[in-house]
Amino acid sequence: MIVLKTQARPYANAVFELATEEKKHEIWHKILATLSAVIDNAEVRAILKIRTIEPKDWVTWIQSLKPDLLENKEVGNLLLLLAEKRRLFLLPEIAKLFEAEWRKSKNEKRFTVIAPTKLDKTQSQHFRDFLNKRFACKAEVPFKTDPDMLGGVEVVGEGWRLDYSVKGWLEQLRGQLSG
Repeated sequence: MIVLKTQARPYANAVFELATEEKKHEIWHKILATLSAVIDNAEVRAILKIRTIEPKDWVTWIQSLKPDLLENKEVGNLLLLLAEKRRLFLLPEIAKLFEAEWRKSKNEKRFTVIAPTKLDKTQSQHFRDFLNKRFACKAEVPFKTDPDMLGGVEVVGEGWRLDYSVKGWLEQLRGQLSG
């Protein structure tokens, strides 16, 4: 949702800046993933709506869930700021934005290749090499199978899709014939 991204971006940028200063991207990634998992819990989401819980109590409770990872001053400050503004629900989006910025800083991009059958190692490596070269990046490429796909492949990136499937080709042909 665009509104969540807009609200979460300043927090994600601030955390990314802090992680860059301290050279602790991996630790902050783990912290944000943990916080995101806590807030994504349906029961926690329901409790977030209760306005009578004090922000400091939220911080204490969340940090107590995984003290070895979450009990430090910076995490406490982030949680307190979000709790005071009633924005703890933004943590999953903050985590996504942080991860995207971290990947961008490492020149990594995430793609998904979807095929009707499992690709062998040679084919998988071909796709990785193609995406690395085409986008001048280090491509992270999970491969998925879709047995309903007639043939071909789909490559899905961050915000775009290349459809080289039989279905996509037929739809394109139908558009040309009817257009």
